[in-house]
Amino acid sequence: AQYFTLSYYPDTIYHEFFVDGTSSFNNTYCTVDIRALSKNNFTEGQTIKFSDESLSPQGNFTISNSNMFSSSNAQPAEGEIHLTKIDTVNKILSGTFWFNAYDINKTKNYAITNGRFDIKYNN
Repeated sequence: AQYFTLSYYPDTIYHEFFVDGTSSFNNTYCTVDIRALSKNNFTEGQTIKFSDESLSPQGNFTISNSNMFSSSNAQPAEGEIHLTKIDTVNKILSGTFWFNAYDINKTKNYAITNGRFDIKYNN
């Protein structure tokens, strides 16, 4: 699922995006997802820092649907999403990202680096 949309909550409109991708390595599926939520429009060239809790940014890394590692398990969260293109005519969202994902006990972590996305979205 990938989207770049508006979410409506009582008395507030939120701008939201969610991007995920899955790959298989040695018969093991790995999924990475990133997301952010804002009361303001996202802008081209904007950098969203995972430590900025007002934007609710998050990155997750899941191995075989059972071992989930999340940026939100660290305080402050470590990572960034950089929105390189927001094309509202052709509905394309592009950007780069990195984050550190930790297990719930913070005993194991993965560095997710050099992430990139180019998605066509519906809103």
